[in-house]
Amino acid sequence: MTSASVTLQNAAMARKNLEQRYGFSPPRKLKYKIGDLVRISRAKNAFAKGYEGGWTVELFKIYRISTTREPSVYFLKDLANDPIKGFFYEKELTRVRKDLSCATFEIKEILDTRGKGRRKEYLVSWRGYPDKFNSWEPAAPLEK
Repeated sequence: MTSASVTLQNAAMARKNLEQRYGFSPPRKLKYKIGDLVRISRAKNAFAKGYEGGWTVELFKIYRISTTREPSVYFLKDLANDPIKGFFYEKELTRVRKDLSCATFEIKEILDTRGKGRRKEYLVSWRGYPDKFNSWEPAAPLEK
């Protein structure tokens, strides 16, 4: 059947012919959604230690999914809303179920201090995060 001969009456039959010829399949269900928090798998080299974690400490957020490629690819932003270059496959990501409003993060080191008494603050470097995430944090919760 040619495309010019397709009418409303025989459109279903034309679609069935195309599906048989080209093997159309229903779209695959995606593992992640936009807005999910994920970690990225680390590249392993010949000298990688097996006891070290295989995932990044830093969290990322999915902001776009491209289903035009097979398999589908995910585009990520860091927690400062800066896009990460490139895209990632489903197998390179793992979902993190973490509420960022009450989440705790591990401190790498305290870089500087300012203020006195109640107003004392520390410049904190966070483990697994780049320097752009360094922040001034009140001393009281950190000293506990």
